[in-house]
This record gives sequence, C-alpha cells and structure tokens, in this order.
Amino acid sequence: MNWDAIGAIGQMLGSIAVFITLVYLALQVRQNTLAHRVTAHMGRYAFAREQTGMMINPETAALTLKGLSDSDTFTEIEAWQYNNLVQAFILGSEQMFWLHDQGSLDEHAFNTQMMVLLQILGSGAGRASWELGRSNWAPAFRGFVEQKLSTLPRAAATPFLEVWKAARAAADQR
Repeated sequence: MNWDAIGAIGQMLGSIAVFITLVYLALQVRQNTLAHRVTAHMGRYAFAREQTGMMINPETAALTLKGLSDSDTFTEIEAWQYNNLVQAFILGSEQMFWLHDQGSLDEHAFNTQMMVLLQILGSGAGRASWELGRSNWAPAFRGFVEQKLSTLPRAAATPFLEVWKAARAAADQR
C-alpha cells in the first residue's frame, strides 16, 4: 500500500467522522428544541394553574368578577388589588408572547392565552390597569396588545353566572 492510498483512506474516514458528528449535532438540536417547547408548555400550564387557583379564593373571585363588570364601585383597596391581579396576568401573558415569538409556544396555546388577556383588558378596569402599566411592557408585546384592543368594543362583560348557565343548558341538550 502506498502513501496516496493511505491518505485517501484517512480522508474518507475523516469525512465519515464529520458526517456522523453533523448527524449527532442535528439530533441534539432537535432534542433541545423539543425540550424548550416542553418547558414553555409546562410554564404556561403552571401559570394557568396558579391563576385558576387564585380564583378559588372567594375574595379574589369576587374582586375579579367585580372588576369585569362593576369596577365603578371599587374601594381604594379593591382598585389596588385588582390592578395588581391584572398586572400579574399581563406579565404572564407577556412571557407567553415572548415564548410564542421565539417559536417555543404553539399557536393554540398562544391564542388561548391572548383571548383570556383580551377578555380581561376589555373591561373598564382592565383597560385602566393596562394604561397604568403600559410603559412596563416590551414594545412588541405592547404593540400587539394595543392593536388587538383597538378592535375590541368597550362593553360590560356578561355576568359569569349567565355564561355558565347558558353553557350548562347547551351541555344538557347534547
């Protein structure tokens, strides 16, 4: 065997090693992307559980329902509490917006989160909270929300009990 043949074999082995390395790296990137998406979904579900868990508290639930329909009768403390509840929800929604923008949160999860946010911000108290904190939010998120808000009618929310009874009646008819 001459040196040219040995060199060609070495070059071929090197090419095979590079190819195997590239395949390995592609698999690692794919697994990493999946891990990021799983983490994003886990974060979304943790946020939703936290928000839902807060609504089990009768005082928080009453404050939230009042904020959606009758905030004109808020006391100073209720206005403060409601604003902080909404600011926390906006913060979580901004995180979901960023995760979606990065490709880590799917369209359905993103749309569901934004739908709930817009329901909250559709109330007078929700809009007031948005106005109070709007400068805190990232420009892309702020622009997205404000564009959506510009298309929403300003109307009082239907009382939840009415919505729940209608849903129950529809379920009973199935």
